[in-house]
Amino acid sequence: MPLFEFNVLLKALPRAEITAALKRVGTRLLDEGVIIHKIENLGLKDLPYRMIQDGQPFFKGHQFIFYFMGSMNSFKNVDDICKRDLDLLRFGFANAYKDLNQDCSLQEELLPPAYRESVQKMMNQGRRYKQLTKRHYKHERDYSFFDVYM
Repeated sequence: MPLFEFNVLLKALPRAEITAALKRVGTRLLDEGVIIHKIENLGLKDLPYRMIQDGQPFFKGHQFIFYFMGSMNSFKNVDDICKRDLDLLRFGFANAYKDLNQDCSLQEELLPPAYRESVQKMMNQGRRYKQLTKRHYKHERDYSFFDVYM
């Protein structure tokens, strides 16, 4: 089973109410049969924009991340319960990692960075991006101090 993140943004509440809200979310996740690995507290933060819930504006919120292993079917039921919870401002699921099938060998790692395949791939992507971008200033001219002010 893959590892997922469940990001939760709570209102700026007292500590007892925060623990009650996290307990509601956590028990709902456990009822769906997921395994919670870790709960990370990112603290009280200023919100990027004003969020309104029930006609009341909120400018700060507590952010938490649940790391869990589970199936995709559990998202639908947890999503439905969280929409009805009044203490949650925002929430969302995300993959914590994706399986990268990379074959790595010691000989490849001992090469200088310029000769590694992964570094060459990044350099080619950078060159391609540079060719796609446009110059911001089409009419660049060199001015000397004496031409402008004297």
